[in-house]
Amino acid sequence: DVPVNITAIVAGETDVLNLAVAATRYLVRHLRLKSADPGVNNVTVRLYELINDVATVVDTFTITTANFATYFSLMDMFGVPHLAGDNLRITVQATGGGPYIVTGQWSHCLAT
Repeated sequence: DVPVNITAIVAGETDVLNLAVAATRYLVRHLRLKSADPGVNNVTVRLYELINDVATVVDTFTITTANFATYFSLMDMFGVPHLAGDNLRITVQATGGGPYIVTGQWSHCLAT
């Protein structure tokens, strides 16, 4: 298990996880994320996967003042129970204000 203690900022994306070692297949089995209250702003969670050899945003999730108190799972954010792939990246970024503390936990394994 890997703890998450990062900040979402406006200036750029902060990695929650970035699994991208060549010739390695990953399975992210568990992820929970929670953000501090972003007030009138939002915290955007982005999921990147490899498409045509390019890391591409395939899904996003928004944390707002209305839902920030919840620890969100992969199913909540992206509609899947787990992630599998050769290049997986999840980031957070604030739309304004901040920085906002983002906490949680994730775990993965390597597929052979």
